[in-house]
Amino acid sequence: MNQRPNPFPMPLQSSLAGMVDGKRLICVTRPFPVITSIGCFTVHAGFLSDGASIPRIAQAIIGNPFEEYLEQAVAHDYLYAKISNRMLFDREEADFILKELMWNKFLPMWKIAAFHAAVRMGGWASWKKR
Repeated sequence: MNQRPNPFPMPLQSSLAGMVDGKRLICVTRPFPVITSIGCFTVHAGFLSDGASIPRIAQAIIGNPFEEYLEQAVAHDYLYAKISNRMLFDREEADFILKELMWNKFLPMWKIAAFHAAVRMGGWASWKKR
């Protein structure tokens, strides 16, 4: 089997934080370090994430973000949410990091490509909000 770097040296610890606009929110309960080829960062305890903002129809194709790729989605949400991260990473880099994190966790290429395309098409609205 191919060796790929583990981008998550510590497991994600989180708890359900409730629902907002019909979306499940989780709260990161312990600092969550992330290692990528273009930089490292730590999602701080207390950060809230909706897992992945993809339509239900896309979830039917790509899968449930709370079951298959929560770590990757939380890291990506953090990059989109933190103004200080925007000084380190632009939107294209944040989306590339998501793709890399999915690759390093051995998700199928078709799923990575579909998810990346959905994020590139729809992520601009979330990026501009913050």
